[in-house]
Amino acid sequence: MVAGLTLLLLGAGVGLHLEQVAELSLEDATAVAIQLGQALEPRVGGPANLDDPLWPECGRGDRCADEVRQRTGAAELVYLRVLGGPTKIRVIAERLQPGQPHPPITRTLPRDQPSWAQELAELATALYPEVLPAPPPEPALVALPPAPAPAANRWVPLVPIGVGVALAGVGVGFGLSSRSARDTLETTSLSDEEYQQGLSTMQTHGLVANLLLGTAVVAVAAGVVLWITAD
Repeated sequence: MVAGLTLLLLGAGVGLHLEQVAELSLEDATAVAIQLGQALEPRVGGPANLDDPLWPECGRGDRCADEVRQRTGAAELVYLRVLGGPTKIRVIAERLQPGQPHPPITRTLPRDQPSWAQELAELATALYPEVLPAPPPEPALVALPPAPAPAANRWVPLVPIGVGVALAGVGVGFGLSSRSARDTLETTSLSDEEYQQGLSTMQTHGLVANLLLGTAVVAVAAGVVLWITAD
């Protein structure tokens, strides 16, 4: 089950793996693999990705196919054995398709690289006689319209206005108390203790009234500004 899921997650195209190189430079063997990959791409519906040719040789019976799939990102693989001779290069290619074995296919190339194209094109056709469909294009991303801005809460400005009105009411009360204490001081004969108490009341209540009325004005003004800018 896990292996099946892994194959589903791999991309289209094919992975090329140099399984064996003998009597030939790694540079020439890699050139064979690259040109074969170019011939395969129109037939496999995706890119042909060459596995790292310097990866250590696999000694397992499964030929490390899962690891090669992970490195190349392809479910389909082509394993290559490239064997050099005095004047020719022998290429043995085997298609590793999950759940369906394929026999190896052999082609002989001349040493001269410009002459490889025709032979490798025939090898690609022999490996993939059927042309695999290209993967469907990814769905286009549709830009969603911006979310409408939330409607301003018309009740928010009423909070500072209400607080300001309440503070103003309390401030008026303290102001009346301060004025009453002043009138008493001016019109009534008082003892020294009563005079000092009345004077303290007048001053304290007057100061509190001024602070409350000033704060009330600020709160009401803030509420009005919020009401205007909420539109």
